[in-house]
Amino acid sequence: LYAVAVPDKGGATSVCNARSAYEALPDDIQVQIADVKTENTLISSARMKTANPDVVKAQLEAKKPPTVHPLVRTHPETGTKAVWFHKSKTETVTGMSPEETQDFLQDLTDKVTQPQFCYAHEYQPGDLLIIDDRASLHKAPSDYDQNQHRRLYRLLVRGDRPY
Repeated sequence: LYAVAVPDKGGATSVCNARSAYEALPDDIQVQIADVKTENTLISSARMKTANPDVVKAQLEAKKPPTVHPLVRTHPETGTKAVWFHKSKTETVTGMSPEETQDFLQDLTDKVTQPQFCYAHEYQPGDLLIIDDRASLHKAPSDYDQNQHRRLYRLLVRGDRPY
C-alpha cells in the first residue's frame, strides 16, 4: 500500500499476523478448524441489512456461486499455517448457517486480533507498506474525517496460492 494522501488524524491500516495468531490458538481449536472451508461472496447474507445497497444489488445480479477457501491456509513458500478469512464476505463456514458463521468468525476474530499479533501503520505521504496477504489479515479504518483524503495505491503480486 503506497500512501499518496493521508488525513491529518486517523486512517491507519491494521495488520494482523495470522500465522502467529494461529500458532497461539489452543490445540483443540486448531484441530476444530483444520479442515474447515469458507464460502465467500461480496457480502454475507447475514450482514446484508447493514450493507451498502449497491454492493448487495451487484451481488444479487451477479448470481455467481460462492468462492471456497480453506479457513486455515498453508503458505506455499514457508509451509506455515495461518487463519485467513474476511468476516463480512464469508457467507458460511462448513456446517454452519450464515448467522452461526458470523458468531463463530467474531469469536475467532477476537482471538486472532489480540494486540500482540497486530500492528497499526499510521501513514505519512510516500509510505510504502508491504504485507504478505497469504499470512495476514488487514483492515482499513473509518476513524478519520471523511472530508479529508485517504488515498492509497495497492499493488498485488501474482504468486502461488496458499492451500
